[in-house]
Order: sequence, then C-alpha cells, then structure tokens
Amino acid sequence: MKSALARSTGRLASGSLAIAAAMLGIMAGVVIYTVFQRYLLGKTPYWSEELPRLLLIWMAFLGAIAAAVHGGHLSAGLLPLLIRGERVRRRFAVLRLTLTALFSIVMFKASFDLALLTSGQLTAALQISASWAYAACAVGFAGLTIVSLSAILTRMPAE
Repeated sequence: MKSALARSTGRLASGSLAIAAAMLGIMAGVVIYTVFQRYLLGKTPYWSEELPRLLLIWMAFLGAIAAAVHGGHLSAGLLPLLIRGERVRRRFAVLRLTLTALFSIVMFKASFDLALLTSGQLTAALQISASWAYAACAVGFAGLTIVSLSAILTRMPAE
C-alpha cells in the first residue's frame, strides 16, 4: 500500500509540473506577443497583464505541490542537529506533516469559500470568473493536504 501511495503522489507531482510547464510556455508566448505588439505595432493587448498574472498564480500553487512531494520546500535543517535519535526525529516529522496537513485543510476551505464567493464576479480584461485565482489556491492546498497525509502514511514506523 505504501508504494502505491508513493507512486500516486509521484504522479500528482508529475502532473502538477506538466501543467505548470505548459502554463509557463503559454505565459512566455503571451509576454513575447505583448512585447511585439507594444514596441513594433504600438498597441498593447488589453488582456496582456491579466492572463500572465493568473497563470503565475496557478504555476506557483501547482509548483508547491511538486516541491512538497520532492522535499523541495525551504527548511532550516536544525532538527538533525538538535535531536540525535532517529525515532524522535521521525515523530517530529510526523508532527510537522500533521500540522502542514491541518493548515492546508483550513486554507483549502478558506480558498474554496472565496472561490465560491467570487464566482459571480468577472475579471476586468478577460471577462472570466474571478474565482479562477482562488481556485488555484484551493487546488494547491488540496494537493498539499494529499501530499502531507501520504507522507505521514508512508513514513510511519512499522512497529
């Protein structure tokens, strides 16, 4: 079961990175198109600031999922220096992951509620629902919850 769980979180990370990479390509294309329009034709597209900003929000939250799976988030690394016992360190890791999961659940709920609250509002340039930005938060925190819970289950001692 642990290996299946680890494989599924690996697929979650790969999928998140693939979508974020596609968004990065779209964003680069939009920026190049905007520069071309602005400096060669003297006319800036009305949507050229809003779309990259929305893509950047999605890329950040999708990237956070992949970083959590691969252990790429910033950490001080003081715990191994302060605590020598492997068993105690493992328990602290489970505590950290549990707190991360709880925080992610709270943030998922808050961002989901904000997405619902803003679903009737339209963005100024793209005329799409303003909830798309908050939906990125909800998706990111849902992914972080899954990753944290998966890490707890796969790192628990076999005792």
